[in-house]
Amino acid sequence: MLTKLAKLIRKRVSVPEATTIMNTAGIDACMAVHKKESGAIQNRVKLVEELGLNPKEYAIVLASADDEVGNMLAQLLLPEKNWECELGDPNPPYLKGIVERESMAQWIKMHHPYSSERLLSSVGLVVLVVAHGAAVVFPT
Repeated sequence: MLTKLAKLIRKRVSVPEATTIMNTAGIDACMAVHKKESGAIQNRVKLVEELGLNPKEYAIVLASADDEVGNMLAQLLLPEKNWECELGDPNPPYLKGIVERESMAQWIKMHHPYSSERLLSSVGLVVLVVAHGAAVVFPT
């Protein structure tokens, strides 16, 4: 079904526009995750301040284990945890942490180039949410 939809969209709009349209659901889902996890984000903001980290050099990351890229990221950053979950799990586990921004931008560029650019160009501490086939950068 999704393949048919993608073909129909691509006939009417360019491929980049089709990708944006198809990722809208993922972007909306990332926004919902950002809102839902606001308490965890604020805890990490406080931790960055307490540790004296430069907010221009670090980012807060929320990565869903239910997302292919999010799961890879979670396993890379915290391999000792079991990140397995059922596809479509309504409450998948999330990696929640603080990462060095430039390294994260280099890694995420392989999967979400626009988010990589946003990470590097944003001023101040930011939040990267990787979930539902999208990666979105939010200000704190």
